[in-house]
Amino acid sequence: MSKGQVCIAATLVVGSAMAFDFVKDGVSLANIGRTLTDFTYCAIWMPVTYFTYMLDISLFGGGWTVHLATNVLLHAVTAVVVFVFLLMLARRLFGLEGAAATAACLLGALLWALHPMRAEVASYVSSRKEALWTLFALVGLMEWVLFCEKGGRLRYAAVMLCFVLSCLSKPTAVCFPLLAYALKAALERKLLCRVGSVVPMLAVSTAVGLLTIHSQAHPTDMASVDVFGSGLGWRMLNAAVSLGLYVWHTIVPGTIHVDYRAVFNGWPVDGGLGLGVLAACLLATVVGCLYAKDRA
Repeated sequence: MSKGQVCIAATLVVGSAMAFDFVKDGVSLANIGRTLTDFTYCAIWMPVTYFTYMLDISLFGGGWTVHLATNVLLHAVTAVVVFVFLLMLARRLFGLEGAAATAACLLGALLWALHPMRAEVASYVSSRKEALWTLFALVGLMEWVLFCEKGGRLRYAAVMLCFVLSCLSKPTAVCFPLLAYALKAALERKLLCRVGSVVPMLAVSTAVGLLTIHSQAHPTDMASVDVFGSGLGWRMLNAAVSLGLYVWHTIVPGTIHVDYRAVFNGWPVDGGLGLGVLAACLLATVVGCLYAKDRA
């Protein structure tokens, strides 16, 4: 095994010291087949992410430098997409154009790209999945904005393709339908809008979610995760706390790796802070909506 292969085997870890055997040997039909069909390997299924690692190894021999350089390149491309996406939203949601709007969107994209919480993508080889699912999701949302305005089967197919690729990069992308619905409602200036075009996305999210539950409950050569070991109420509480803490660390960054350690069936760690920040965000959103309505 080459030095590069040792590096990728040592750093691509999900909860154990197990190496991804079908990644370290590079691109081959057998490895691609394993990537697509092994749903339980290391308790996560992300074939697109695995394929990019294999491609790095086949083209450049792997190694820390190669994989991290690819991560940085993906992050840079995503930053450009964030800038364009912010421009789209500024014009369509707030009617802002001109140099001032462009400068504000550029500042927003730079803030996102240079934020300490984004540094993980450039620091950890194993964070490739974060760069990939974010990039595909953002491109999909940009196509979704255009679809909401102009329609078209090809454009909707592009949205679905980006969404699926995002899910296959990391299951976190199952939240895409909710983001798409919220964006559609904002564009139409409605609290409730038609959900027909979102239904196929929800079907994909449901399938990916169920597959992820299966992967975590039956991982290969690892201890299984008790997915339903805690009640639904506790899981919803922990999700709310985690969201609030994520917002808090976005405003007050303290680490490049935010890890919310939950106390199962008990009060979540930093639960008061998380719920407080989330409540403040919801209050600010309501006040902002009421102010915008009065101004209209």
